Amino acid sequence: MARIGYVRISPNGQDWEEQAAALRAAGCKIVHPASASQGSRDEAQALPDILDLPAPGDELVVVKIDRLAASTLDILKLLPALEAKGVTLTVLDPPLSTRDFASPSVATLLAMGAEMEVCTRRHEGPTSDSRCWHIGRI
Repeated sequence: MARIGYVRISPNGQDWEEQAAALRAAGCKIVHPASASQGSRDEAQALPDILDLPAPGDELVVVKIDRLAASTLDILKLLPALEAKGVTLTVLDPPLSTRDFASPSVATLLAMGAEMEVCTRRHEGPTSDSRCWHIGRI
């Protein structure tokens, strides 16, 4: 069983080395860097690549759930695909592993929170993004 670290950054100046260092410290032998803008076409194409990395019995490790994919929908697609392949997912912050029976539900909640955070940053940033849903007054 290999621990495979997966690094995902957005192109807005994030440094992948910080994530890679955390994954190496967690015992990951392979660190796979991927870069795609959040919600881009490249991001959608990166999802099958994530599934190609681990073999059955391996563990895919990410620093945070939003480093796995940019949207809740993409994470919801990945979780059963990883399970079908016999691969466990581990998130370092907050600690989460799909080995636990409640983790898929918790991962869904974390993914929703991460997507809301991304939408908040997009809305507050210098270039507002209309792809985020807004509830209530703005």
